[in-house]
Amino acid sequence: MKSSIQPSTLKIIIGTANFGSEYGTGKLSKKFPKPDIEKFFGDMVSNTDVLIDTANSYGKSELLIGRYAPLALDNRVITKISIKENDTYDSVVSSIKRSLDNVQQNSFLGVLIHNANFLNASNANEIVRGLLHCQDVGLTKNIGVSCYEVNEIIKIKNRYNFLTNYQLPENVADRRNSKNADLLNLKMQGYNVVIRSVFLQGTLVSNLKLLPNFLKSSKHIFQNIEDYCKEKNFSKLKYCLDYARTLEWNSGIVLGIQNFEQYKEILGELQNPIAIRNFPTEVLDSITVDPRNWTDE
Repeated sequence: MKSSIQPSTLKIIIGTANFGSEYGTGKLSKKFPKPDIEKFFGDMVSNTDVLIDTANSYGKSELLIGRYAPLALDNRVITKISIKENDTYDSVVSSIKRSLDNVQQNSFLGVLIHNANFLNASNANEIVRGLLHCQDVGLTKNIGVSCYEVNEIIKIKNRYNFLTNYQLPENVADRRNSKNADLLNLKMQGYNVVIRSVFLQGTLVSNLKLLPNFLKSSKHIFQNIEDYCKEKNFSKLKYCLDYARTLEWNSGIVLGIQNFEQYKEILGELQNPIAIRNFPTEVLDSITVDPRNWTDE
């Protein structure tokens, strides 16, 4: 049965960080199975309600899109570019053109700057000018920034109000932005804030035995979530998805997948109505929940 997710509601976006190389942490670090890639893109081509998220830093993921779905995902691919101190207008335009050539599409749905701290760089205006040019000539429909904090989004929006699309981490173990008035106001103004890290690199939906050592001091929180889900008789995956779906300011969800089977499971669940609206489980502190603070085992 084909998914009935409507573009007018939440955008469902499949992340590809693990398509070209291993992604994740510790024992959860995995590469998307090669036999599943062709099946995934075959489904993506016909399932026009689902979008795809990639980046020029995700190994060969852009190239895999081009190989398995050339000219079949126009305006359904979002990519991210990493900005360097010596980047210029020309290098940004070249980077986006190179990514578009990699994915073998005519146009991106969106291009986002991968590192929000570009705003503090002396070449910030050059970077943004390059993005605007690519939007003006039809290489991408939308432009924006991938951020970690709401205040980053607000600062960028205040300086460059034509950057309309953003990504922000949010999940059931990090609910600090669940009722954020600034984010709701942005949505009412026509800006799009898509959430990522819904499964917190898989730690929220995986077996607790696979929890990395540096998160084991917080194991009681993951255990609390698992126990609550068992008590209420729903899966951890549904608990995470329903939380993301209840956020009023949320425009879409970037979802990492481990294999084709999990992809179909997620799409199947998203066809079901939201059943969970109460999220009483404990949350991680702001340091632990940020993967930038995670250390190798």
